[in-house]
Amino acid sequence: MISVAITKFQKGKDETLRIHKLKGKYKDFWSFDAAYDLRVIYFLNEKGTVIIHNLYDFGTHEELYAD
Repeated sequence: MISVAITKFQKGKDETLRIHKLKGKYKDFWSFDAAYDLRVIYFLNEKGTVIIHNLYDFGTHEELYAD
């Protein structure tokens, strides 16, 4: 499922991915949905390039955002 979401992400904007900037401990990161409750967290380098081959983290919403 992650590979399908990454392919969509690479092709451009896709509303089903629900791409959004994060807050709190992930304030420098962005996220998109890979499946119902599976999120991918990534970052942009200083040139604004998406670092997709070096994903920061992925997991369910609870696994990623629980304190």
